[in-house]
Amino acid sequence: MRLTYPLINAECKHLHIWLCMMLLTSLFCQIPLGYSSQPLKPLKFAFTINGLPPFYYIDSKNQFRGISTDLLDEFLHTQGYTLAYKIQPRLRQPEQFRSGELDIAFLNPRWLPSNTPVVFSDPFIHYREVFFAPSSAPDLSPSIFDTQTYNWLYGKTLCTHIGYTYSDILEQLFKSRDVIRYDSPSEERMIKMLSAKRCDYMLGNLMTTRWLAKNLNLSGRIKQLPAIDGNWEVMVVLHNKYAHLIAPLNAYLASPAFTERRKSIIEAYLTPQPKDPDKRAPFTLNVPMEKE
Repeated sequence: MRLTYPLINAECKHLHIWLCMMLLTSLFCQIPLGYSSQPLKPLKFAFTINGLPPFYYIDSKNQFRGISTDLLDEFLHTQGYTLAYKIQPRLRQPEQFRSGELDIAFLNPRWLPSNTPVVFSDPFIHYREVFFAPSSAPDLSPSIFDTQTYNWLYGKTLCTHIGYTYSDILEQLFKSRDVIRYDSPSEERMIKMLSAKRCDYMLGNLMTTRWLAKNLNLSGRIKQLPAIDGNWEVMVVLHNKYAHLIAPLNAYLASPAFTERRKSIIEAYLTPQPKDPDKRAPFTLNVPMEKE
């Protein structure tokens, strides 16, 4: 004869269900540190229409891409945010930070008025501004290219980017008209002007100029000169109301994880890929959430 205990069996059944629910809950809660199931909050990111490839630009499929924006957006996801791209001229950025229409950008402190309500991260990107000439220009001795006086530039025209600030010496030469500045809205236009000999020299971001010249099939039409106007450190700029993100961002920038990830993304963008240039590996970043 088999004895049954309905009450005990029912309680055991309920206990079994409760244990299963607890197990499932514990499994679902094992989300990588720094991620949240809540919807990502958008941060309005300043994006110039021509971008600064390969750091950030709009590709042929009208997608926002770039080495810098990929790195930044991956970090922001760990903090519960994402980039919301806002196309606008750089000259309007100070005004839009003050009005609250802008939350985040890539800038150097020198490029913003001191009363702009923002905070800066540690250096995120390093730019090198280098001089270029048409490939047919005469080869000159490297000793001529003195960047302390710029004597070799006197009376010449220089293709530059509208809204950009250059070294103090060069800015003074523009002001005195000893060097004539020809502004363009993009590095692409600058390269095309130089290759067509519409200016004597061009001053451009080294990686951007090389990347664009190669993609425009103009690498053979221009040449790099042994003269550098400056090395710029570009920071992530956040509106004051998001200042709580600076500490975890700086911690990430100082970590080996950032160095490795930056290297892999740069390789993905600069290494030719068959048809699909976006071959970046899946990425998981464990960064502690910073409470607001």
